[in-house]
Amino acid sequence: MKTFYLLVALALFAIATPHASGAVVITATQAGGDVVFNGAGTFDLSALTFFSNEGGVSSSFLGIPPVALVGPVLTIEEIFAPGAPRFDFYSGLLVAPSGIGSQAAFVEANDGSGDLFGVHSLTFPGDVNVPIIIVPESYKSGTDLTGTGIFFNQTFDTLGITPGSYTWSWGSGENFDSLTLNVIPEPSAAGLVFVATILILSIRQHR
Repeated sequence: MKTFYLLVALALFAIATPHASGAVVITATQAGGDVVFNGAGTFDLSALTFFSNEGGVSSSFLGIPPVALVGPVLTIEEIFAPGAPRFDFYSGLLVAPSGIGSQAAFVEANDGSGDLFGVHSLTFPGDVNVPIIIVPESYKSGTDLTGTGIFFNQTFDTLGITPGSYTWSWGSGENFDSLTLNVIPEPSAAGLVFVATILILSIRQHR
């Protein structure tokens, strides 16, 4: 019940406070023997720089360096098929967590739907990890995004993800924006977080 009142308070604060930029929230839960990532929100990419346009990206997770992507899972045939979906990569001065768990091996989701988006990490010589925001091709700042990724027969322990809240942020002032990953063990609390997020984004959109 305390969680519910806290979420209501946060929702009222967010509604009452003007925001020039968007925000994306991804919520990870354990449900029915699986781990489910639900994401929703909008990005303001004005403070970031277009890095590249790539294909072959799927819903996935990595603890170190951190990767959290939601959306469809593509087969090899779909990746190389004519007209296969492509995605835009953005980089810049992102403040990012060093890790979101112990998993050092890339794990692709078994199923997913909606838009493909989230955060990736590219490793350069010298073990320099650069966080990358990934969005659908030709994405325009402020456009709503929703996506889901499901890891079958996994738990937070087997997936190597540590419960907590992790935030990637960039920009300042009116161009400030962020992506937050909330890893919440209690499904009921996680459900409230996700519903509250949808309500907040819906209210902002219609203000």
